[in-house]
Amino acid sequence: MTVELKEINFRYRERLILKSVNAEFISNGLNFILGENGSGKSTLLKCICGLLTPEHGQVLIKGMDIRGYSLKEKSRLISYTPQYINFEKAIIAFDL
Repeated sequence: MTVELKEINFRYRERLILKSVNAEFISNGLNFILGENGSGKSTLLKCICGLLTPEHGQVLIKGMDIRGYSLKEKSRLISYTPQYINFEKAIIAFDL
């Protein structure tokens, strides 16, 4: 599976976080996203997963724009573990 980023721009309010990001991640290999604190690594991952929508550009998974996948299809292709979890709002299996 290939994940390709084409000209991704993302901003929080007026602050541009990602500017014209292009990248390609290939399965069966090791891929890294490196950068300083606050440089947009987590934001980039959230754009790849569809949790955030870039203001410009495309995220392609297996050659198809991520917006073209249903939630069920995306869940079969992508998983995301956040850096921090708010346990005050977390649901455990017992609650269900």
